[in-house]
Amino acid sequence: MAKNDDYDLEQIYDEQIAPLMDRIIDICKAHKLPMFSTFVYACDGSGENADLCTTNLLFPEDRPLNPEVDSLINVVMPKRSPALRMRVRNKDGVVTNETVILP
Repeated sequence: MAKNDDYDLEQIYDEQIAPLMDRIIDICKAHKLPMFSTFVYACDGSGENADLCTTNLLFPEDRPLNPEVDSLINVVMPKRSPALRMRVRNKDGVVTNETVILP
């Protein structure tokens, strides 16, 4: 693939990677294993606009975090571009799901 070509691999992500990620996320939640992943499944030829799927399960209340892991969020979601982060908590206040929506 040439460096400046457009690509859109959303279907590959949806069909082949997302089911595996569901399993990985379930395992990480069950063991409170911190993780961070980003998939760039589509990008325009200029490289300026990319579609990402980012998942992070950091469990900061249960595990000390490495500063480098914390800095990943700032690299993928810089402060200059707003993002929406949504956490779902159960009745005991435990985070059961977290989603980040990038503009």
